[in-house]
Amino acid sequence: MARYRINPNAICSSKNYKQSKKLHMDMLKRNHEVFMEMVIKEEIVIKRQAYIKVFDTLIAITPGEVARFEKKMTIIWK
Repeated sequence: MARYRINPNAICSSKNYKQSKKLHMDMLKRNHEVFMEMVIKEEIVIKRQAYIKVFDTLIAITPGEVARFEKKMTIIWK
């Protein structure tokens, strides 16, 4: 017996497809607006992490360790 895949034409012709697509687009627009408001108000703060490289492996360090190691090692910020 052959295995049959779902017929994409049957999905696209369903009654709820148009409505669900509209709801999804509305949700994306609403999320975008909320995100943009957060960016404008500067509510989103991206914290950078400091790393040192040891044998080609990046190791995360704390801000206190950055002050201690910055004169002795190269600090990598990501």
